[in-house]
Amino acid sequence: MGIESLNASGNTTTAMSSDPVRFFGKYFLKVAASTNQVTLPKQLKKAAEKGGEVHLVLFGYKKEKFWRMMTEKAFLQLVEDTANDTSRSNAKTAAGKLASMAQSVDLDTQNRFSLPKEFTEKLVETNEIVFEAMNTMVRLWPKPDFEEASRQEELDCEAAIEAALKRA
Repeated sequence: MGIESLNASGNTTTAMSSDPVRFFGKYFLKVAASTNQVTLPKQLKKAAEKGGEVHLVLFGYKKEKFWRMMTEKAFLQLVEDTANDTSRSNAKTAAGKLASMAQSVDLDTQNRFSLPKEFTEKLVETNEIVFEAMNTMVRLWPKPDFEEASRQEELDCEAAIEAALKRA
């Protein structure tokens, strides 16, 4: 059984309630300096609508250089899973802290939204950001941090591939 909802165009969309929204691709965009607004890539918006989700959530964690964006449904599941983690005595407190870090992504009629001050403060060198889709979530990076992380990831993968080839 599917869930029906109205998208921004007023059309009815239907999605399976058990299927998480999947995001794919990398998108390089500029942040408007005067308003701190950025346009949500069309492909990401379409993926959310196709999955029957129109509400997105954005949150950052101080130990990471990127911010996360996911559907509200996926975020609520993350909070619930955190609260129910029996291996941690402070699971409910951690879930509350996680919930307090989140902000709703409110799109205007041109699919733009304002980035939080905590994120835009990281845009010292450039006003360019990267939306990196990671299956059920999207990472928002300042472009220099994304490039640095990508170089390191490539080096890490090269070492793993070389080790595998030596064993072959």
